[in-house]
Formats: sequence, C-alpha cells, structure tokens
Amino acid sequence: TTDWGIIKDNSVSVNEIESSALDKYDIHVDAGYTGTVRTGSSVHPYSDLLTAINASVNNDSILVKGINIISAEIVLPHSLSFYGSEGVEIKYATYDSTNGDIFSFEGNGSQTFIFKDITFKNAGGYGLLIKKTEIVELRKCKFFNNGWSGNGLSTVVAEAGSVLGYNSSSVDLQAFYAGLHASN
Repeated sequence: TTDWGIIKDNSVSVNEIESSALDKYDIHVDAGYTGTVRTGSSVHPYSDLLTAINASVNNDSILVKGINIISAEIVLPHSLSFYGSEGVEIKYATYDSTNGDIFSFEGNGSQTFIFKDITFKNAGGYGLLIKKTEIVELRKCKFFNNGWSGNGLSTVVAEAGSVLGYNSSSVDLQAFYAGLHASN
C-alpha cells in the first residue's frame, strides 16, 4: 500500500526517568561511573563524593556506590543521609596518622545524620566526628583502621616480638600510641 501510519514511540526518556518518583534518593554517587554527563541522578550519577555533598541541600539523601577514595577530610554542610549499596567504602587510600577524619560536622543541636551500610577506613582521626546534633543514626556501618594502622598491636594475643599484646606494659603502649601506627 501507499498509506503510511504513525507508530507511537512508547519508550521512556532519560528526563522522565530522572524526574520520576521511582527513585527514593535525592543524589547518586558512583565512584566507578565513567560517563561524561554527571548530574547526580540515578542515570547520570556523580563520580565524586565531595561534588555530591557540595551539590546537596539540607536533608538530602545520597546513595553511594563503589569504593570512594577521599584525599582530605570532608566537612559536612548540613543534615544529610548516606545510604550505601553493596560493598560501599568511603576511605583514604591508605592509613596515615596525618589523615584527617573522613566526615566531620559541628552543629547547633537540630541536625540529623543517617549512615547506612557503609564501611569507613583509614582515617587518621575518626571515621565520623559528628558533634552537637539532634540525631545521628548508624545502621550496619563498619569502621576499620580509623586512628590506627591495624599493625603493631594485638588485642587478642599476648606480646610477641615486635607486636604488642594485651599483656604489654603501659610504657610500651604509650610509646606505641605516640608512634606512626596510631594518631592522637
């Protein structure tokens, strides 16, 4: 035949996906995302945690994916909720006693922070240093090597060679604490 008909395109546009109510998080971060468009949406996530935090507004929820390596302490600007997908880490690349905290915040007593399913590693100080807030919720979070390299001390076995143990003297433990394996 010579008649042409119109076939309606029922596919969904990226804009419709990004603005739909199906997504329960305000901002998305995926450390492994390599795309060039980075809007913080589920389709075009930020690849950098600090960029996402700087783009946030009070009480935003941030979904974090991948292994997020930071190079300096992140001072949080306002109330936020962080939700990790499977295997999420927020960390310094390696432990160094001069690393700062991972996240810090000092509020006025009215802020709320939620951290869920996130592993925090290698802070020279604290993984989280959150002060003067109304609520801080930690749900299924893990903390490794924050304030301590994880080396030179065992809390389970007795002193053996260069590794201090539960029976070490207070002088040895104070020297350990003042060394490179622990921060102040």
